[in-house]
Amino acid sequence: MHPMWRRGIVLVGFAVWVAQAAAQTDELNDLRRRATRGEVQAQNALGGMYDSGDGVPRDYVEAVRWFRLAADQGFPDAQVNLGFNSLFGQGLPQNDQNAARWFRLAANQGHANAQAMLGDLYLLGRGVPQNVNEGVQWMRMAAEQGFALAQNSLGDIYLSETIGPTDETKAATWYTLAAQQGLADAQLYLGAMYARGRGVSQDDVRAHMWLTLASSKLTGSRRGSALEQLTTLERRMREQQLAVAERLVEEWSPNGTGHINPGRRQR
Repeated sequence: MHPMWRRGIVLVGFAVWVAQAAAQTDELNDLRRRATRGEVQAQNALGGMYDSGDGVPRDYVEAVRWFRLAADQGFPDAQVNLGFNSLFGQGLPQNDQNAARWFRLAANQGHANAQAMLGDLYLLGRGVPQNVNEGVQWMRMAAEQGFALAQNSLGDIYLSETIGPTDETKAATWYTLAAQQGLADAQLYLGAMYARGRGVSQDDVRAHMWLTLASSKLTGSRRGSALEQLTTLERRMREQQLAVAERLVEEWSPNGTGHINPGRRQR
């Protein structure tokens, strides 16, 4: 390639970068203007940018300032974000009681993530007196809105003796709802239940499908557990069963919006 052509490519690339940077600056300035005018969505979004360092230097104190402006106007996403900041001590002192207070404000407005977090705090006795029944009640509210992490937590609760005798059928029902949205942990547990016939009819094909989906997203020991169970299944499955399981994996797609990521911020 001619040296001048190379220089031309570099200059064109630089011009594109400058244009993109200018566009991002314009967007940030517009967001800041809207936030300064008191628009809660803009205030929360700007707080999220400072919290993550997305387009601006990470600054938890500045993030909290913008979250609080929106939260004080009753914006539930910002209230949830302040709950997490209080829980983790980012931008303000760590305080479980304050976290519970912010989560409750959003939970009372029907915010599923806040309901799940408040449920967790009640189950653990963090920031509120430990109350298993209250915790399950809030968790169920979130789960019934389709919040996959809450559905998975309810599966865990029914599979343990948290609220009484183990109920594997109810556990499988909640794991199924979360697994269908793509939550890998739920897929792992559901696959294990199908393999053993616990809470569901024993089905090696379904077990193989769910464990394969889980293993594609999990890491570390949980991925190792999925792979180990797959190896056990494949020793007893017929070739035709394996082909059906592989086809089901190829045809599978998540159902619903999910809320499957553990990422906490409400943007």
